[in-house]
Amino acid sequence: RDLSELARESGRELSIGYPHTYSPHAIRAREVMRSGELGAVQYVNCIMVSRVVEFLRGEGSPQFGSPIFPVHGPGAVYSQPALSGGGQGHLQMTHMVGLLFFVAGLRARQVVGMMRNHGLAVDLVDAMAVEFEGGALGSVGGSGNAFQHKLDLQLHCERGAIDMDMVAGTTTIRHADGTVEELPPVPDEERARQRFMTSGNLVDMVLGRAGNGAPAEVGWRAVELLDAAYRSAGAGGAAVTIESLYE
Repeated sequence: RDLSELARESGRELSIGYPHTYSPHAIRAREVMRSGELGAVQYVNCIMVSRVVEFLRGEGSPQFGSPIFPVHGPGAVYSQPALSGGGQGHLQMTHMVGLLFFVAGLRARQVVGMMRNHGLAVDLVDAMAVEFEGGALGSVGGSGNAFQHKLDLQLHCERGAIDMDMVAGTTTIRHADGTVEELPPVPDEERARQRFMTSGNLVDMVLGRAGNGAPAEVGWRAVELLDAAYRSAGAGGAAVTIESLYE
């Protein structure tokens, strides 16, 4: 919050390193949500399953890592709580949570979090129940010990729905009038390039050629949700409100 407010007060842009917000599917889904056509969000499902357990152990590259969305070491950065602050949540879930806030424009109100380390010093498996401002409910979770890669976001709204599969590169939008919009699949090579778009967008912003593709508020909302989830898990699953983070 402090960094976001400092940037705004200084008339500067703060860009977050979230590559998924540069996907044409994310941009289209955000456009539909902002139009208000689908009405209020009622239920959110957000999952990120990936293979990063080797990093969370402090080892090298994952044996079954994704060629499209690679994670880079050294493992010590991810395996030591004093350096990372946590495991699967901070390393991986942050990306899908960021996508959620980018597309849906929501903000968490309270979070119930459960996490399991499975012998590691940091969390490997996360499950979160979230109440958002406005009344929407959601489930957010994932595992870093997966043998497949899943990055899914579903938004079920008053008058329609959005179903995004970032691994398959597909998105389905069910409009209020009953029509179904299937977005053209994003090729693997284009999705692989998205990880470079964060730095490219930063250069373009400095040169005045583009706006901010991953606004500070998206990262701020993601940090709030994850901070509340870690605190909740540390308190045995007690609900933690976002308001309490600032007390």
